[in-house]
Amino acid sequence: MAFHRQAKHKARKKHVCDWCGKLILKDCFYFYSVGVTDGDFSTLKTHTECNDQIKWTLDKTIAEPGEYDLNQLRDLYSEMNE
Repeated sequence: MAFHRQAKHKARKKHVCDWCGKLILKDCFYFYSVGVTDGDFSTLKTHTECNDQIKWTLDKTIAEPGEYDLNQLRDLYSEMNE
């Protein structure tokens, strides 16, 4: 059984974006995603702009959340934007 849920939050403290590695500052909005794929639980925190890049990449590859790991998505995004 797989599931994926995402919500937009306002940061109460600093976080690190899992997509770009930069800080998500206090009081900034970010996306928090949780999911289970093939029995593996995962979480993801991203800037709103980084989340847009992930969604764009998933849309262009017609992929489902959890189909690619984060490193594969980054590589695909880079290849598509060369």
